[in-house]
Amino acid sequence: MRILVTRPEEDGARTAARLAARGHECVVAPLMEIEYHDGPEIDLASFQAVLLTSANGVRALARRSRGRDVLALAVGDATAAEARAQGFTRVLAAEGEVHSLARLAATQLDPAGGPLLHAAGSVVAGDLVALLPDFRVERQVLYAAVAAGVMPQAIVEAFRQGGLDLALFYSPRTARIFMELAARAEIAAHLPQVTAGALSAAVASALRPPAWQSDSWRRIVVAQSPSEQALFDALAL
Repeated sequence: MRILVTRPEEDGARTAARLAARGHECVVAPLMEIEYHDGPEIDLASFQAVLLTSANGVRALARRSRGRDVLALAVGDATAAEARAQGFTRVLAAEGEVHSLARLAATQLDPAGGPLLHAAGSVVAGDLVALLPDFRVERQVLYAAVAAGVMPQAIVEAFRQGGLDLALFYSPRTARIFMELAARAEIAAHLPQVTAGALSAAVASALRPPAWQSDSWRRIVVAQSPSEQALFDALAL
Protein backbone atom coordinates (compact mmCIF):
# COMPACT_ATOMS: atom_id res chain seq x y z
CA MET A 1 0.00 0.00 0.00
CA ARG A 2 1.23 3.53 -0.79
CA ILE A 3 0.58 5.84 2.15
CA LEU A 4 0.88 9.60 2.67
CA VAL A 5 2.23 10.65 6.09
CA THR A 6 1.56 14.30 6.91
CA ARG A 7 3.09 14.55 10.41
CA PRO A 8 5.97 16.90 11.30
CA GLU A 9 9.37 15.57 10.24
CA GLU A 10 10.55 13.68 13.33
CA ASP A 11 7.23 12.02 14.12
CA GLY A 12 6.56 11.42 10.43
CA ALA A 13 9.84 9.56 10.03
CA ARG A 14 8.94 7.28 12.92
CA THR A 15 5.49 6.57 11.52
CA ALA A 16 6.97 5.86 8.09
CA ALA A 17 9.51 3.46 9.61
CA ARG A 18 6.72 1.53 11.33
CA LEU A 19 4.75 1.33 8.08
CA ALA A 20 7.79 0.34 6.02
CA ALA A 21 8.45 -2.52 8.43
CA ARG A 22 4.94 -3.74 7.58
CA GLY A 23 5.67 -3.66 3.85
CA HIS A 24 4.10 -0.31 2.94
CA GLU A 25 5.58 2.47 0.79
CA CYS A 26 5.38 5.93 2.34
CA VAL A 27 5.33 9.47 1.03
CA VAL A 28 6.43 11.65 3.96
CA ALA A 29 5.45 15.29 3.48
CA PRO A 30 5.01 17.36 6.67
CA LEU A 31 2.30 20.02 6.66
CA MET A 32 3.76 21.70 9.75
CA GLU A 33 7.32 22.51 10.80
CA ILE A 34 8.31 22.53 14.48
CA GLU A 35 10.23 25.59 15.69
CA TYR A 36 11.57 25.29 19.23
CA HIS A 37 11.78 28.43 21.35
CA ASP A 38 15.07 29.25 23.03
CA GLY A 39 15.12 30.70 26.52
CA PRO A 40 16.38 30.29 30.07
CA GLU A 41 16.57 26.91 31.73
CA ILE A 42 13.32 25.77 33.34
CA ASP A 43 13.65 24.61 36.95
CA LEU A 44 11.42 21.53 37.05
CA ALA A 45 11.97 21.19 40.81
CA SER A 46 9.62 24.16 41.18
CA PHE A 47 6.66 22.13 39.94
CA GLN A 48 4.60 19.32 41.41
CA ALA A 49 4.26 17.79 37.94
CA VAL A 50 4.53 18.59 34.25
CA LEU A 51 1.64 18.19 31.82
CA LEU A 52 2.67 16.98 28.38
CA THR A 53 0.20 17.25 25.52
CA SER A 54 2.47 16.26 22.62
CA ALA A 55 5.76 14.60 21.82
CA ASN A 56 6.97 17.96 20.52
CA GLY A 57 6.20 19.49 23.91
CA VAL A 58 8.33 16.80 25.53
CA ARG A 59 11.25 17.53 23.21
CA ALA A 60 10.88 21.27 23.72
CA LEU A 61 10.86 20.86 27.50
CA ALA A 62 13.85 18.52 27.42
CA ARG A 63 15.84 21.16 25.51
CA ARG A 64 15.20 23.73 28.25
CA SER A 65 15.56 21.62 31.42
CA ARG A 66 17.83 19.11 33.15
CA GLY A 67 15.90 17.44 35.96
CA ARG A 68 14.08 14.28 34.95
CA ASP A 69 12.60 13.01 38.23
CA VAL A 70 9.56 15.31 38.21
CA LEU A 71 6.25 13.49 37.73
CA ALA A 72 5.26 13.71 34.05
CA LEU A 73 1.63 13.29 33.03
CA ALA A 74 1.33 12.61 29.31
CA VAL A 75 -1.76 12.97 27.16
CA GLY A 76 -1.33 9.48 25.66
CA ASP A 77 0.98 6.54 25.12
CA ALA A 78 3.05 8.07 22.32
CA THR A 79 3.75 11.22 24.33
CA ALA A 80 4.56 9.07 27.38
CA ALA A 81 6.99 7.00 25.30
CA GLU A 82 8.76 10.17 24.15
CA ALA A 83 8.98 11.39 27.77
CA ARG A 84 10.65 8.14 28.79
CA ALA A 85 12.98 8.36 25.79
CA GLN A 86 13.98 11.86 26.94
CA GLY A 87 14.89 10.48 30.38
CA PHE A 88 11.83 11.26 32.50
CA THR A 89 11.65 8.54 35.12
CA ARG A 90 8.11 8.93 36.50
CA VAL A 91 5.61 8.99 33.64
CA LEU A 92 1.86 8.35 33.63
CA ALA A 93 -0.23 8.27 30.45
CA ALA A 94 -3.81 9.44 29.95
CA GLU A 95 -6.18 8.09 27.30
CA GLY A 96 -5.13 10.22 24.36
CA GLU A 97 -6.97 13.53 24.67
CA VAL A 98 -6.77 16.61 26.86
CA HIS A 99 -9.88 15.93 28.96
CA SER A 100 -8.51 12.54 30.00
CA LEU A 101 -5.21 14.23 30.89
CA ALA A 102 -7.08 16.69 33.11
CA ARG A 103 -8.90 13.80 34.80
CA LEU A 104 -5.59 12.00 35.38
CA ALA A 105 -4.09 15.13 36.94
CA ALA A 106 -7.13 15.65 39.17
CA THR A 107 -6.94 12.09 40.50
CA GLN A 108 -3.16 11.85 40.88
CA LEU A 109 -2.25 15.31 42.15
CA ASP A 110 -3.06 17.58 45.10
CA PRO A 111 -4.00 21.21 44.41
CA ALA A 112 -2.05 22.13 47.55
CA GLY A 113 1.03 20.22 46.40
CA GLY A 114 2.44 22.96 44.19
CA PRO A 115 2.02 24.37 40.67
CA LEU A 116 1.83 22.37 37.47
CA LEU A 117 3.74 23.15 34.29
CA HIS A 118 2.06 22.70 30.92
CA ALA A 119 4.74 22.42 28.22
CA ALA A 120 2.72 23.87 25.34
CA GLY A 121 2.93 24.88 21.73
CA SER A 122 1.74 28.21 20.37
CA VAL A 123 -1.55 26.52 19.38
CA VAL A 124 -3.23 24.29 21.96
CA ALA A 125 -6.01 21.77 21.40
CA GLY A 126 -7.54 22.22 24.85
CA ASP A 127 -7.31 24.59 27.79
CA LEU A 128 -5.80 22.71 30.72
CA VAL A 129 -5.94 25.83 32.87
CA ALA A 130 -9.72 25.91 32.52
CA LEU A 131 -10.03 22.14 32.93
CA LEU A 132 -8.08 22.20 36.21
CA PRO A 133 -9.61 25.16 38.08
CA ASP A 134 -8.45 23.92 41.50
CA PHE A 135 -4.79 23.85 40.44
CA ARG A 136 -2.30 26.53 39.58
CA VAL A 137 -1.28 25.61 36.04
CA GLU A 138 1.54 27.57 34.42
CA ARG A 139 1.48 27.29 30.64
CA GLN A 140 4.84 27.89 28.98
CA VAL A 141 4.88 28.12 25.18
CA LEU A 142 8.04 26.27 24.22
CA TYR A 143 7.55 25.67 20.50
CA ALA A 144 5.46 26.61 17.49
CA ALA A 145 4.06 24.32 14.82
CA VAL A 146 4.23 26.49 11.70
CA ALA A 147 1.82 25.60 8.92
CA ALA A 148 3.05 25.10 5.38
CA GLY A 149 2.19 28.02 3.12
CA VAL A 150 1.78 25.86 0.02
CA MET A 151 1.09 22.18 -0.51
CA PRO A 152 4.37 20.22 -0.57
CA GLN A 153 5.19 19.18 -4.11
CA ALA A 154 5.50 15.56 -3.03
CA ILE A 155 1.82 15.56 -2.06
CA VAL A 156 0.73 17.28 -5.28
CA GLU A 157 2.59 14.72 -7.38
CA ALA A 158 1.33 11.78 -5.32
CA PHE A 159 -2.30 12.77 -5.90
CA ARG A 160 -1.96 13.79 -9.52
CA GLN A 161 0.04 10.74 -10.58
CA GLY A 162 -2.33 8.31 -8.88
CA GLY A 163 -1.39 5.17 -7.01
CA LEU A 164 -1.82 6.72 -3.56
CA ASP A 165 -4.01 4.45 -1.44
CA LEU A 166 -4.18 6.14 1.93
CA ALA A 167 -3.46 9.47 3.66
CA LEU A 168 -2.96 9.66 7.44
CA PHE A 169 -3.96 12.63 9.60
CA TYR A 170 -3.19 12.96 13.30
CA SER A 171 -4.64 16.36 14.28
CA PRO A 172 -7.59 18.56 13.31
CA ARG A 173 -5.19 21.38 12.52
CA THR A 174 -3.19 19.25 10.07
CA ALA A 175 -6.43 18.13 8.44
CA ARG A 176 -7.62 21.74 8.04
CA ILE A 177 -4.27 22.79 6.58
CA PHE A 178 -4.44 19.93 4.09
CA MET A 179 -7.98 20.71 2.95
CA GLU A 180 -7.17 24.40 2.47
CA LEU A 181 -3.97 23.72 0.54
CA ALA A 182 -5.59 20.96 -1.52
CA ALA A 183 -8.11 23.46 -2.87
CA ARG A 184 -5.35 25.94 -3.73
CA ALA A 185 -3.21 23.25 -5.39
CA GLU A 186 -6.22 22.01 -7.38
CA ILE A 187 -5.89 18.40 -6.24
CA ALA A 188 -9.26 18.19 -4.44
CA ALA A 189 -10.72 16.36 -7.44
CA HIS A 190 -8.34 13.47 -6.72
CA LEU A 191 -9.58 12.90 -3.15
CA PRO A 192 -12.20 10.28 -4.16
CA GLN A 193 -9.33 7.99 -5.18
CA VAL A 194 -7.82 7.94 -1.68
CA THR A 195 -8.89 6.74 1.77
CA ALA A 196 -8.22 9.08 4.70
CA GLY A 197 -7.21 7.74 8.10
CA ALA A 198 -8.18 10.02 11.01
CA LEU A 199 -6.88 9.73 14.57
CA SER A 200 -10.16 10.99 16.02
CA ALA A 201 -13.67 12.14 15.16
CA ALA A 202 -12.46 15.76 15.36
CA VAL A 203 -9.79 15.01 12.75
CA ALA A 204 -12.38 13.30 10.53
CA SER A 205 -14.68 16.32 10.79
CA ALA A 206 -11.87 18.61 9.61
CA LEU A 207 -11.27 16.35 6.60
CA ARG A 208 -14.79 16.67 5.27
CA PRO A 209 -14.97 19.29 2.49
CA PRO A 210 -17.33 22.27 2.65
CA ALA A 211 -20.92 21.63 1.61
CA TRP A 212 -20.44 23.57 -1.60
CA GLN A 213 -17.56 21.32 -2.65
CA SER A 214 -18.57 17.92 -4.03
CA ASP A 215 -15.15 16.28 -3.95
CA SER A 216 -14.67 13.98 -0.99
CA TRP A 217 -12.50 11.08 0.08
CA ARG A 218 -13.10 7.51 -1.01
CA ARG A 219 -13.88 7.01 2.68
CA ILE A 220 -12.71 8.29 6.04
CA VAL A 221 -11.69 5.70 8.63
CA VAL A 222 -11.57 6.84 12.27
CA ALA A 223 -9.48 5.20 14.99
CA GLN A 224 -11.40 3.68 17.89
CA SER A 225 -9.13 5.59 20.30
CA PRO A 226 -6.66 8.45 19.67
CA SER A 227 -3.48 6.41 19.23
CA GLU A 228 -1.40 5.47 16.22
CA GLN A 229 -1.82 1.76 16.92
CA ALA A 230 -5.59 2.16 17.05
CA LEU A 231 -5.48 3.98 13.72
CA PHE A 232 -3.34 1.24 12.19
CA ASP A 233 -5.78 -1.37 13.53
CA ALA A 234 -8.79 0.47 12.09
CA LEU A 235 -7.08 0.54 8.68
CA ALA A 236 -5.81 -3.05 8.96
CA LEU A 237 -2.23 -1.89 8.36
